[in-house]
Amino acid sequence: MTAFFYFYAMKYFYLLSVFLLSIISCDAPKHPDATSLCQCWSMLRFEKIDSISNKMADSCDNLYKNIIVKGEGYEEWNALFKAAYNECR
Repeated sequence: MTAFFYFYAMKYFYLLSVFLLSIISCDAPKHPDATSLCQCWSMLRFEKIDSISNKMADSCDNLYKNIIVKGEGYEEWNALFKAAYNECR
């Protein structure tokens, strides 16, 4: 009976370990600036009025330029931003 219990306990332990590792490994990169830029572009997609859309597009472009300037010289920061931005696109 103990071998039977041991087999099922190890089976569930193995399944739980695989499940937890899959959750941890699928975590997308996160960056606050990438999130705000993606939200800006998402809001722009839903705008129907051209004058507002043009202003929002300019605003999103300016936000992107400011983020790029802010990250100049920080390679790790830029890599994280680009990964997070590509993930949310």
